Amino acid sequence: MYVLALHAQGARRQLTVQATAAPEKPAPAYNQWHQPAGKGESFYTGDDGYQYVDNMRVDDVRQQVPDSPFYLYSKRRITNNYMAYKKALEGLDSIIGYAVKANNNMVIMKHLQQLGSGAVLVSGNELKAALAVGFDPT
Repeated sequence: MYVLALHAQGARRQLTVQATAAPEKPAPAYNQWHQPAGKGESFYTGDDGYQYVDNMRVDDVRQQVPDSPFYLYSKRRITNNYMAYKKALEGLDSIIGYAVKANNNMVIMKHLQQLGSGAVLVSGNELKAALAVGFDPT
């Protein structure tokens, strides 16, 4: 409960109001969009105002890539997402399969293959790509 004192043209009036205060929430320990510069994961704005992907400034990467536009991926995010699926499926008879149709970037496919992923494919070209990076065809 709050008590407000109002003064209007020399007359004093007292008004009592009741309000429920919003609960104070502690600041989150982790904010995926704003993190310490060079110390975060995935894409974020560093505390220095620059955009980062993992520990690299996006502007630094952009200056080194001769072609534009280009795709920039977070290896940490891909790895952590894969590991989250793996953990969620522990104890179940399951296979994590990467949909080659979704993105046939050979570097990403190779990384996921090395993590233990299978490949989900529907065409001969997808099969060729999966075999080229080392997915097991059995």
